[in-house]
Amino acid sequence: MLWPGGLAAEALVKGQADLCVHQISEILPVKGVTLVGPLPRELQKVTTYSAALSSRAATPDVARAFIAFVARPSFKAKLAAAGLDYRE
Repeated sequence: MLWPGGLAAEALVKGQADLCVHQISEILPVKGVTLVGPLPRELQKVTTYSAALSSRAATPDVARAFIAFVARPSFKAKLAAAGLDYRE
């Protein structure tokens, strides 16, 4: 069954499903659910996130600072803790 919206893993907690296949970052925040692991590589669909700055940005310096902040190597651990890293 396709979940209509929100955190699909909540269906497990509510007893509406026995299995949830979703993005890791959408499973981790659901209390009472255990992430078993990623799907095999051949079944993975990796989401690549990018950042860009509009040429008409009202506060380009703030936008550049934000992009630099989330792109710094020391921030990688925070992304990984949220399930936003990719490992083979």
